[in-house]
Amino acid sequence: MKKFLCFAMIMMFVLWPGKNIRAQENGENVTVDVTYGQTEARKMLQMINNFRTGSDAWAFNSENEKEIYTDLKPLTYDYELEKIAMQRAVELAINFSHTRPDGSNAWSAYPSSYENAIKGENLAGATKTAKETFEMWQESDEEYDRQDYRRNMLSSKFQFVGIGHVYYNGYDYWVQEFSDKAGNLTETIANDSKMSIPMEISEDQIQGKATFANQTKYQVVSGQAVSVPGVSSEIYLYDNWPWGYLSILENVSWKVKNPEIAEIVNGKLIGKSIGITELMTTVSGKDIKISLTVTPKNVSIKATDAVKRGFVVQWTKDPIVSGYEIRYSLRKDMKSSKSIMLTSSKTTKKKIANLNKKKKYYIQVRSYKNTKYNGETYIIFSNWSERKEVTTKR
Repeated sequence: MKKFLCFAMIMMFVLWPGKNIRAQENGENVTVDVTYGQTEARKMLQMINNFRTGSDAWAFNSENEKEIYTDLKPLTYDYELEKIAMQRAVELAINFSHTRPDGSNAWSAYPSSYENAIKGENLAGATKTAKETFEMWQESDEEYDRQDYRRNMLSSKFQFVGIGHVYYNGYDYWVQEFSDKAGNLTETIANDSKMSIPMEISEDQIQGKATFANQTKYQVVSGQAVSVPGVSSEIYLYDNWPWGYLSILENVSWKVKNPEIAEIVNGKLIGKSIGITELMTTVSGKDIKISLTVTPKNVSIKATDAVKRGFVVQWTKDPIVSGYEIRYSLRKDMKSSKSIMLTSSKTTKKKIANLNKKKKYYIQVRSYKNTKYNGETYIIFSNWSERKEVTTKR
């Protein structure tokens, strides 16, 4: 078995007939999201058959002398082999090898009806089109010990072929499966859709695993519900190409340290009262904690009135907060703004004076609450209100 990098990141393998090996029982169960590309893959059948029946049907022998292949018959497309090739193409995205992610070899992807069949497999990655991939597999400029793929396509032992092609994480993966035995010759509709494929990764294929929350801090508005934060793992693999690892989203069960501040109901995180607590979960024996802040409800500006060299702003009242903050600016993006802190939740109206006359000002208001957490006092702000504008009078 050989493995090498050709030209612009072209990786290819060939596998000759062999025996199954037993899959490992322990590992990781993951779901791989790919895009199928069967329409493009099927274009390769005609290229293979033109190759087999044309004047270019030759390969070097062990003495590096050209050996002409004659009387080769066209291969018949086998949709069962295509199904196998599609599965293997997905697996290449995880483990670029003739060893499958679950630890077994390629032949375990075949159903039992192929048990005594002669089988062959070609693998490739990064090529974008069927033509480009086929030409790489032709290996026209290679010597004998680098023409295994070519000999697979020209082998008189094979009568049937199926071709797989998937797109994953910026790269294309291709597989040819050959056999002397037919599986299903009834044409199926080409699948070019997005697919989610479950897969087991053997312990023996994994170098290590790093698990982390997608955010270190999380917040929800009091009285509102949001999706719980995600937890990702990077599974480092021995034969993953080109990244060296697989990133997956873990299915976790979160708990709230202080259920008086927030709760989780039907997979949603609900803010109950303003404060700070933690979200906690455990993944693969690793404890993960995220700081959770429940913020005050958002304030709405009810009215703005222009006055001489100033304005008056009114907003909705929130009786459970500690106060409000007003900011105003001559710029719409609120840069270079000035702010005023009000220390009573009862105050819902404020006059701002001594401003430039006949100038447009942009205004926002938010509430805040003083709260204690782990012996320290924190100020928790709401989101800023929708921006309003007013033009001052002379």
